Amino acid sequence: MKNKFFSELFSLVTNKNSKFLLAISGGVDSMVLAYLFRVNNIKFSIAHCNFKLRGQESDGDELFIKKYAENNEVNFFCKKFETTLFAKKNKISIQMAARKLRYKWFKDLSSKEKFDYIVTAHHYDDIIETVFINLSRATSISGLTGIKKIDGKIIRPLLSFKKNDIINYSKEHQIKYREDSSNVDEKYVRNKIRHSILTEFEKINPNFKSTFNTTLTNLSTVGRIYQNFISKEIKKIIQFKDGIVKVNIEKLKESSEPKAILYEIIKQYNFSDLDSIFSCMNSESGREFFSNTHYLVKDRQNYLISKIINSVFMKINESTDKISMPISMTFNLSFSSNQNKSKKIALLNYNKLSFPLTLRSYKKGDWFIPSGMKGKKKLSDYFIDNKFSMIDKKKCLVLCSQEDIIWVVGHRVDERYKLVGTQEKAYICQTK
Repeated sequence: MKNKFFSELFSLVTNKNSKFLLAISGGVDSMVLAYLFRVNNIKFSIAHCNFKLRGQESDGDELFIKKYAENNEVNFFCKKFETTLFAKKNKISIQMAARKLRYKWFKDLSSKEKFDYIVTAHHYDDIIETVFINLSRATSISGLTGIKKIDGKIIRPLLSFKKNDIINYSKEHQIKYREDSSNVDEKYVRNKIRHSILTEFEKINPNFKSTFNTTLTNLSTVGRIYQNFISKEIKKIIQFKDGIVKVNIEKLKESSEPKAILYEIIKQYNFSDLDSIFSCMNSESGREFFSNTHYLVKDRQNYLISKIINSVFMKINESTDKISMPISMTFNLSFSSNQNKSKKIALLNYNKLSFPLTLRSYKKGDWFIPSGMKGKKKLSDYFIDNKFSMIDKKKCLVLCSQEDIIWVVGHRVDERYKLVGTQEKAYICQTK
């Protein structure tokens, strides 16, 4: 196993002197991983997550790994997480919460400490279990091809080894590890699959785990063909501009598999309600959908996707010279109005302003007097005239003096507040 592991590892990386961060839980898989690094004389550091889910047992795992690191003169990083609270707040399962917290910390730690690779102890049985978990949910071909050996900085050199191989190796070399009591609790989906479902398959076919590898190989081949097709189709129908993904519905309809393509697009932004989104292709504009990270709207002949757009309301004091959130803006006073004409610059009459100003999101009923005009205009009509998309409307910010809109930010100043002549004191607002 030592030599095979060495070959597996260096089929994924090229430099033995790379900086490796090992994700160590204290279980048999991760402790064998650490042992294999040591006996192959490969330097590494350890990262351990204490998810605080098993009380003293979790703290015992942390102490066990800390002592292991000290005894073997290995750098040790540890972080405690409020996993249950995070899961409730984000309305996700404990397992998903732990996964998000774990990989976010690994990523941050890797960046801070300049690690080249994050190494996890996933093995062959994990691949099978993952495929069955994905089968129990809505998934595509990518969800049936298992776990990648390399995913960015994350590498998994034990994927070719079965669980029994790892357990037998630990016994043979007397490798100490901790038993996780939650691994037998079938309230967790993975455990139910591991202990109940897969054992039934092995009764049908004692060599099930071995023969499943052939299935994975076949599915991976099909997956590559599928992804090649999907990638070419997606390039035909989407555009990216100013942080907005624009999906052309007419071009989507022309595809031989429009629903599959739409699924592959929206899943990247954490949308799961494929049927509802697909069914509104021929409906009127305005249908909205939300994932935990993104916003999607049907707008004319397009689906538009952006990050979730939060409502804005903030004060701009007379002393404020710049802000960076929710938009990058600068504010200056000047007696010179020699500025390039640009929609990104508002030249306002300082003497007419009442501070603090207010920067806020557009709301229904808003109106202003566009520069160069005499009468009021509803912002909703201004949006129509200037062909604003529905996401443009949601993102639109207005700068106000008391209740008056003085600038539709990045678009048009109000006639009443614009700078006239060179003798007036100018208040200059500029976006990047």
